[in-house]
Amino acid sequence: MDAKELGRQPVNAGEWDYINSNRAAANGITKREYFAGLAMQGILSSPEYLKALAETAQEKGIPVDRAVPMAACEYAGFLLAELAKEPTP
Repeated sequence: MDAKELGRQPVNAGEWDYINSNRAAANGITKREYFAGLAMQGILSSPEYLKALAETAQEKGIPVDRAVPMAACEYAGFLLAELAKEPTP
């Protein structure tokens, strides 16, 4: 399973129809949304990181209010990509 498909799965896997890949059967948020929310919480809880992110965003012409969710989604993608890899023994 690749990171994109993993990210589309719901947090509550018990409600997912794995056999038929029936997304309509799933309720709630996806793993990607959940991981992005956790990353956003971490970003907002660190004044030092938030300041550095704001400075970088301003240098790149990105509105600061967009920089936090963009970074959170990027971190969620990194985590999903890592989780999609086959574990090494």
